[in-house]
Amino acid sequence: MNATDDRDARGQLLHYLPDALEACGVSRFRVASKVEWPLTAHVISRPPVDYDDDVDTPGVYVAVDTQGGGLIHRHVQYPASDLQDI
Repeated sequence: MNATDDRDARGQLLHYLPDALEACGVSRFRVASKVEWPLTAHVISRPPVDYDDDVDTPGVYVAVDTQGGGLIHRHVQYPASDLQDI
C-alpha cells in the first residue's frame, strides 16, 4: 500500500474505528475485506496536500475519513527483528 491508496494489494480497505478513537483518543489504521468489515468503521484515504507551493518539497499525507474529518497519523515501523518475539 502506498501513501495515497485506500486499499492494499488484496483490495482490502484502509479504515479506522471512530468508537475506539473517541474512547481512547487513538485508533490504529487497519485493513479489512468487505466480508470482515466492522460495522462502525470509517474508510480512510490519504491524499497528499501541498502545504508550501514549493515543487522541491513533497506534499504532506493527510488521513481523511468518509465523513470529511481529518486525522493526524503517525507512521510507526518496527524492524523485523523486533517482531520475532511477538
